[in-house]
Formats: sequence, structure tokens, C-alpha cells
Amino acid sequence: TDSSSIKSLAGGAGIGTGGAGVGIAIGVNVITADVTATILDSVVTTTGTGNVLVRADEGASIESISLGLGGGSSVGVAGSLSINVMVTNATASIDGESMVDAAGTVHVRALHDGYVGVIAGQVSVGGTAGVGASITNADLFMTTTATISGSAQVDAGTAGPAVTDIHGDSREGVVVEAQTDTDVAIFAVGGSVGGTAGVAGSLALTIIDQTTTASIGDRPSDAPDDAEVTSESDVAILAETTGQLIGGVGAIAIGGTAGVGIGADVGVMTVRVTAEIGEDAKVSASRHVIIDARNDTRIISVSISGALGGVAAVALTAGVSALNLTTKALIGADATVLADGNVVVSAEDLTRVDLVAGSIAGGGTAAIGVAAGIGVLTKHTEAAIGADAKVTALGRHGVVTVNSGALTDTST
Repeated sequence: TDSSSIKSLAGGAGIGTGGAGVGIAIGVNVITADVTATILDSVVTTTGTGNVLVRADEGASIESISLGLGGGSSVGVAGSLSINVMVTNATASIDGESMVDAAGTVHVRALHDGYVGVIAGQVSVGGTAGVGASITNADLFMTTTATISGSAQVDAGTAGPAVTDIHGDSREGVVVEAQTDTDVAIFAVGGSVGGTAGVAGSLALTIIDQTTTASIGDRPSDAPDDAEVTSESDVAILAETTGQLIGGVGAIAIGGTAGVGIGADVGVMTVRVTAEIGEDAKVSASRHVIIDARNDTRIISVSISGALGGVAAVALTAGVSALNLTTKALIGADATVLADGNVVVSAEDLTRVDLVAGSIAGGGTAAIGVAAGIGVLTKHTEAAIGADAKVTALGRHGVVTVNSGALTDTST
């Protein structure tokens, strides 16, 4: 288990009574972390009511505020820059040619949480001109992996206590699960006032790249003859990503002659969620075999700009969100899967994107206000059984609820 956190406050102020005032604040925060829990080429046996627990939990957070203030009798210049980077990995595995024989449940779990909360702001005031920019950035690269090697022999019983999986269900047997949760709130705001001209710009840029995998790996050709996963209850392979990105920018510029306000919120997110039984793998369960991949992501983007000028005013704002989402639940080619109950292969993607963009401009002679909200969403959701796989479900342990694939119109 690992937990890393950064709390940062950066400020800069410059006041010029006889000329120009310049204030700049810069904050740079970086977290890199790896947490690994593994059984490698080992023999593990429990008796009585013993479970085997292989768990890797990673949590990282960054909280940052950067503020710049500039004031001058002629020119006021203010800027704030906040850069925040998180590169983290969480891996739980039974690897190599390990042999695990548990009286109770075998639980391989990787949990991964990332939080970033950032504010960058500036205020600039000048007798002649006020110029300011607020720029904030958050980059998150997160990998979460829970796996059992295709060369391992794993046998789980039911004598031990049940475990609660990432969906909140109680399970016994073999549970392999990976979950990534991301929460990002990023804001850039600024205001500039000048006797002649006021110019204010704000930019919030977020890049998120996540890979979440829960698997029983491919069985290599040289694997031991007894390499397989067996359970006296369920075999559950669960992968899930949940996340929320809230981005907001605001820019206000006021000038005696001209005012220019520009704001942009840009979010780029790539998410891969995979739950799978690998090629040629052997899996058997006395109850159910469940391969379940889920992605639940929400993006909220708000971009506002305003400008006032005695002669001319220009206000431009844009909110841009680009998402590339892949959610897969798979049984690989040539795999052998036997369940005395049911076999479920399920992939589900729930994605919501809300964009709000607005601008207002007022000028004695000319005023221009432009606002744009742009969303690009690319999704690939797949539940599949590979070629020549042998999948047998005898249906002897009741029903399970699954998604039908039907589409429902919820509009009113």
C-alpha cells in the first residue's frame, strides 16, 4: 500500500508606483509511484479457513494554488502557471509458475486512486495597460493491473471468509479485480484592467491516460500441464474505471479603449479497461465464471470570458473535450472455460460529457463575442469469446442479471 500527496501554494506580486508592476507565480508538482504485490514462482498453501490475499493499493493526490498579482501606474503584468504531473502504477499478481492452493478465497486486487485539485489565478491592473494570463495543467498517467499468470496453478476453496469485490458483492473462490478511480478539478481564472487596454487570458489543460486490466493471462505453449485456475465457488475477473473531470476557466478584461478576454478549457482523456481470460487458458468453477469490464466517466467543462472597452471589446472562449474510450471483456481464443453455473462476459461504458461555453463583450464602437463547445467522443465497447474457445455453462446455480445490449431512449 502506498499513499502520496502534495499540497502546494505559490504566489507572486509586483506593484510599481512609478511605472510597471509585474507579479508571477509558478507551481510545479510531480508524483511518481509504483506499488507491487506479487507471488512469483512460489508455492503457497493455506489450511483451515485461510484465504490468499494479494493486494496492491495506490493513492496519490495533488492540491495546488498559484496566484499572481501585478499593478503599475503605467503597466500591470500578472501571470500564474501551475504544472501538475502524476505517473503511478499499481500491480497485484500471481506470476510465473506459482502454485497456490487455498482452503478459502484467492483474492488478487489492485486499487488505484488519483486526485488533482488545481487553481491558477491572476489579477493585473495598469494605468495604461493591464495584461495577465493564468495557465494550469494536470497530466495523469495511471496503470492498474491485477493478473494471474497463464502458467500458474491456482485452486481456491470456500472454507475462508468471503471477500467484498469492487462492485460491492460478496464473493468466494477466485477473484481477480482492478479498479482505477480518478477525480480532477482544474480551474484557471484571471482579470485585467487597464486605463487604455486590458488583456486577460486563461487556459486549463488536462491529459489523462489510464489502463486498467484484470486478467488470467495467456497460457504459453511451455506451461506446466497442470497450469489452470479452479474454484469451488466463483471465478470473477473484474475491471472498472470510474472518473470525474471538472474543468473551468474564466477571463475578464476591461480597458478604457480596448478589452480582450480569452479563455479555453481543454481535456484529453484516453481510457482502456479490460477484463479477460487469456488465450488457451484453463478455468473451471463450481458456480459462476464472470468476466466484467466497466467504465464510468463524467466530464464537466465550463468556459466563460468577458470584455469591456470604450472603443472595442473582444471575448473568446472555448471548451474542448476529446475522449478515446475502450472497454473490453474477453475470453481468448482456444481457452477452456467450465462453469457449473453461468458464464458471463460483459462490457459496459457509461460516459457523460457536459460542455458550457459563454462570452460577453461590450464596446463603444465594436464588440465581438465568440463561444464554442467542442466534444469528440470515440468509444469501443466489446464483449467477445475468441475463436475455438470451449465455453461450457451448465446453469445449475440460478440466474444472473446481465445487460441485454438494448438501447433505451430517455429523452423527454
